[in-house]
Amino acid sequence: MSDPSPDSFPPNRAPQTGRLPAGGPTPGAGFPLTPGGGAPTPGGGLPAPGRFEVLRELGRGGHGVVLHARDRASGRELAVKVLLGRGHDLRTKRFAREAELATKLAHPGIVTLVDADLEASPPWLAFALVPGAVSLAERWSRLSRSARLDVLLQVARSVGYAHAQGVVHRDLKPANVLVDGRGRAFLIDFGVATGADVERLTLSGAWVGTPYYMSPEQLRGRKEVEVGPPADVWALGVLLYEALTELRPFPGESVVELAERVTTQTPKPVRKLDATIDPRLEAVCARALARDPAERFPDGRAFAEALELALRAPGSVDRRWLVATAGLGVAALGLSAALLLQGRELAPAPA
Repeated sequence: MSDPSPDSFPPNRAPQTGRLPAGGPTPGAGFPLTPGGGAPTPGGGLPAPGRFEVLRELGRGGHGVVLHARDRASGRELAVKVLLGRGHDLRTKRFAREAELATKLAHPGIVTLVDADLEASPPWLAFALVPGAVSLAERWSRLSRSARLDVLLQVARSVGYAHAQGVVHRDLKPANVLVDGRGRAFLIDFGVATGADVERLTLSGAWVGTPYYMSPEQLRGRKEVEVGPPADVWALGVLLYEALTELRPFPGESVVELAERVTTQTPKPVRKLDATIDPRLEAVCARALARDPAERFPDGRAFAEALELALRAPGSVDRRWLVATAGLGVAALGLSAALLLQGRELAPAPA
């Protein structure tokens, strides 16, 4: 869901420290598509009661609820997302847009839309259930740094695929990533996503997303047409910063303070916080968190490629790495030169 959630700020206050909560990033409005937790939803909110047997509620937000349900005809268990308050025109259009965008995305790292009925009362979307999965927000504290980076790489590849289809997620955060028992990551909740050929729904100046992970251009209230793939790259950069340091790059006492810091300041370099972090990971993080969208990686695929190279053979530098980090500017060029001067071998690019 894309409603205000526990990891969004209350109207006037925010956590007063940059350190992540003890359990990792706070769960938000992205619902785990997995059995477990919650009580069955009262009958008035059931989708197509003749078709689905509702087993339990998986999660709820101000605009909708996600149910673990069984399709009576096929016997298949699904995660059924139900819209609440259909009378809200913009909310209904966004629900329809999510369905439209989901039909464009067929990727192993993105939860699949199985069926939908936008004319039903209430309207519903049925997604594939991911057995045993929980949100990354819930699993965060139990993952090692290397495991977090592996999950982030998977997410970046999925985001890159979406970008190639013309879809920008705009609300990337741990609560919108599921991780199953095998460590596989699945991206969910395209409720505030935008597509190149989909009607623009956001009013000029309106915030869409979760403040901690919103890019400077989102916090400035830029029009949707100006919020492209680099906004998702920013969110990936925030996740990378958190995975490496267990700190938020921009702490704030309030939404206003957070917005001021994000739009005017540069986060402390990760190696200033932990000197054991590989310089190449620091460089990837720095580029992803560039305030100017043009200075970031252009899309999720480019971010994923750079991150994969940084994770491969720590400390080494190859030609593909130098190409991947092209455009980082003076700081990155200095970093690359420093690595080479340290006597690290320039390995040939893999075939």
